[in-house]
Amino acid sequence: MMMSLSHRLDRLVTIQATRETVFRFFTDETRWASWWGAGSTIDAHPGGQVRIRYPNGVEASGEVVDVRAPERLVFTYGYVSGKPIPPGSSRVTITLEPFEAGTRLHLSHEFADASVRD
Repeated sequence: MMMSLSHRLDRLVTIQATRETVFRFFTDETRWASWWGAGSTIDAHPGGQVRIRYPNGVEASGEVVDVRAPERLVFTYGYVSGKPIPPGSSRVTITLEPFEAGTRLHLSHEFADASVRD
């Protein structure tokens, strides 16, 4: 069971592409790796594993919690090293909505600790 995640960081980005195209970057492993870094993987169904290998060698991991194509993806997140966020101790929610000539992406990252968020 995840601890209380009472601190949140929100980002809003507008992308000139359809929701379906943007969603594939979160669910197709080739596109996921092209975005996050070589060796990054996602098994985009509830319970599936998430691995992010940043270009600088830092690794993060998590588990997919919810997938609703083409509008929502939720996964846990933490660094394999355990610092500053232990594996599975934060939650990322990506919501996609149609917007003008593209897609509005809302990313919400929830944390237990305000200092990690800040």
